Amino acid sequence: MSDLIVPSNISPEQRESYRSRNTVTRSNSVDIPTIKLKNSMSKVKGVKKGHFFTTEEIDGEVKHTDLGETVEVVILNRYYTYSNYDKDTEKLVAWTNEIIDFDSNVCVYVPQEGSAPTTEIMHFTDFKTLKKNDKWGRMTFKNVLYVLLNEKVYRMFISNASNTGVVDGDKYGDFDNPLPDSLMKFCDKVGAQAGCFTDKICILGANWLEDNNYYTISFNVGDTPKVDAEAYAISLEKFHTATHNAVLPTRESGTVSDAVEVLGATPAENTVPIPEVTTPTSKVKASDLPF
Repeated sequence: MSDLIVPSNISPEQRESYRSRNTVTRSNSVDIPTIKLKNSMSKVKGVKKGHFFTTEEIDGEVKHTDLGETVEVVILNRYYTYSNYDKDTEKLVAWTNEIIDFDSNVCVYVPQEGSAPTTEIMHFTDFKTLKKNDKWGRMTFKNVLYVLLNEKVYRMFISNASNTGVVDGDKYGDFDNPLPDSLMKFCDKVGAQAGCFTDKICILGANWLEDNNYYTISFNVGDTPKVDAEAYAISLEKFHTATHNAVLPTRESGTVSDAVEVLGATPAENTVPIPEVTTPTSKVKASDLPF
């Protein structure tokens, strides 16, 4: 797209990934490299448990790179998503777009064998009601972070356990009292505006919970970034709104033409259809939030 801004000093592979995602086909929407923490049950070869690693596809081959126990990144954007992943088949059963807030529309994608996924667009309040009734099976909520590492953009999926922090031995974290090194506390310390956290480096670490037998990710505030992280954040925002996982229109602007414009492409043959955007049945209340 003509108005898509891509950082000039990223690798050719990353640039191609950016360009390839400028369609509404699901197959092209998962190419952004990821950063993950190898947990107790992970099976990634060549990476130590408790270490972070990148996963990216280069020349058609998936490559994992061990980053060590701590990683310094800049968080560019924070979004939210739901998905239902079948561990037996190792496939997604259903997933949503990446949501910027809980007063906007949500698009649910359900894969179809041999064709593009079916889609349903609705307001978040309506989505949560249907989710509670298991319309798409058990969907898990996660934070989605876009982070800058060595001047490349990566995506991270953050569980509720790392979002709030978990006391060893407890089953769940406490959203009202998040732990000091949780993602929630990091956001409070940095004072993020509109999901951007570019003022400070985020130091990622691994917390081992002996009784729970898993790691959570810790988030600690570092120094001021030496790169122009804010410029990257602006570029990422423009890129993000031009892709399949873009934030959908709010209820005030929920029309098919608006949805097409936000998704950044006119639906073509063999691409994901853009259905009517519905209006919500009620205003968003605190109880409508995902935690």
